[in-house]
Amino acid sequence: RSIRFEDYCRQVSHKLGIDFSPTEAYKLCDIRPAIGDIHEDDIAGYDYFGYGDIDVIYGDIRVLFNCAFRRRK
Repeated sequence: RSIRFEDYCRQVSHKLGIDFSPTEAYKLCDIRPAIGDIHEDDIAGYDYFGYGDIDVIYGDIRVLFNCAFRRRK
C-alpha cells in the first residue's frame, strides 16, 4: 500500500510514542528494529515476519525455520 513519507513518519511517531521526523527517507533504516510494532496490524494473523535489505538473496527459509524449531523442543 502506498503512503506519503510525511504520513508514514506520523504513523511511526504515534505507534512508538516518539517524535520521528527525519528529513530524508534514508533514516527509515533507524526504525527497523521496531517494524513489527509499527506494522502490527498489517502482520496480524501471520506466523512469521521479517525484514531485509534488497541486496539479500533468500533461499528456502522454511527449512531454516523448521530446523530451528526442532532444536528448541
